[in-house]
Amino acid sequence: MQTYKVAQHIASFSGEEINIKVYTGGTDRERELSSLKFRQPQIIIATPGKLKDLVIDENALDIHTAKLYIIDEVDMTLASGFEEEMDQITDILKSARMMVFSAT
Repeated sequence: MQTYKVAQHIASFSGEEINIKVYTGGTDRERELSSLKFRQPQIIIATPGKLKDLVIDENALDIHTAKLYIIDEVDMTLASGFEEEMDQITDILKSARMMVFSAT
């Protein structure tokens, strides 16, 4: 959640409301899908598997509204075998800014 807090802090200087969402495994999927029908985020912080699920598998997340794509713990993400998902999402999010973070 550190990345989310930093994104919120940076967004607070924009002078406008920026919708930031965090998508990770183990969350209420139906609630996420329902929420996305009403409001799409401008900043997405997500695990690659969850993002692939919402963008490609469910077609629920309109990535064309996303301005920033953040991958937290990228070293662990790659070590966990999410390289293919990351490639798929990166191909789709070509116009979005991408930031990757690692604790090490």
